[in-house]
Amino acid sequence: MKKLFYLIVLIAILGLIVPGCLPVVPPAEQGEINSLTRGDTLIVGPGGPPKFATIQAAVDAASDDDTIIVGPGTYYENVDVWRSVRIISVDGAEDTIVDASGGNYGFWIKTNDVTIKGFTVTGADGAHSEFYAGIFMEKMSFSNIYIEENIVEDNDNSGIFFYLVVATDVFIRDNEVRNNGLIKSMPGIRVYSSKGVTIEENEISGNGLDGITIVVRSENITVSGNEIYKNSKGQTKSAGIFVANSDHNIIEGNEIKDNYNHGIRFANGADHNTISENEIKGNVLHGIWLHRPTPNTGNVIEENEVKDNGKDGIRIEDPSTGNTIRENEVSGSGTFDLYDNSDPLANIWEDNEYETSDPYPMP
Repeated sequence: MKKLFYLIVLIAILGLIVPGCLPVVPPAEQGEINSLTRGDTLIVGPGGPPKFATIQAAVDAASDDDTIIVGPGTYYENVDVWRSVRIISVDGAEDTIVDASGGNYGFWIKTNDVTIKGFTVTGADGAHSEFYAGIFMEKMSFSNIYIEENIVEDNDNSGIFFYLVVATDVFIRDNEVRNNGLIKSMPGIRVYSSKGVTIEENEISGNGLDGITIVVRSENITVSGNEIYKNSKGQTKSAGIFVANSDHNIIEGNEIKDNYNHGIRFANGADHNTISENEIKGNVLHGIWLHRPTPNTGNVIEENEVKDNGKDGIRIEDPSTGNTIRENEVSGSGTFDLYDNSDPLANIWEDNEYETSDPYPMP
């Protein structure tokens, strides 16, 4: 169905549908087709005019607000997206590959109003710096960025990386982010000193460090509806989601399972964040861990299902205080379902369902 949709779009763009002979398209889908393109349209694929041979050539020839439609194939390039354009594949990610081998990134987004949709982005080696990735953004305020329906895999550094970004309506959604950072022990998605990014409905697996890392004064990051599993093999303090020195972020409605270390780990002053309505299960070590020695304060951990984790289900370590842990269902933990060694007990525990705890019972 998705390929048929893109085929209709491409035929319409190329002007090969005879007026009056358009296929009957339901109104909702017709609206999506109309919204897919804007401005002029540039075609990338094998052959001569009107097609471009590379995505970069099309970007360089485009004006702001244009749409670039990319045919199936493998494109060996490192694309600098310096125009406000939509870059969309015809046949989807499995058949449209940006191979960044020998370069630091597949796509480097350098302006606002950009869509990257339907590509496999692979092979970025980041030989010159860890501050690159399969898809990369840095050092500016961005708005209206959509990274959707891509497969981001086998990049030496992170799959997707935000560095010093202030975001308005920046969405990372419906992507598969897998097997990145195995060479350089990097996460699947890395958010560094950035604000306002939404990471939703992605499948994030097999990455070398954390599934998602949110660090260094990052705030207002929303992580929701993702499936995060089997990340961080061989990294003893990594996790499905790691948050450090970052505030006012929301982690909700995710399935975080079978990671080789922890489900969620907070450290180094992760304050006033919310962890809610997640399913956190089968992780090798702790399900949720607020880690010493720096306090993590004012966090709310509520309405999560935390089960069958290898050590503690929810572990709060001194000197972390002022956190609220309520209405969670915790079971099957290898050590304790609930653990808090603050003295005197300085976190609020309310209405949790559990079997084992230290201290027991939890007030």
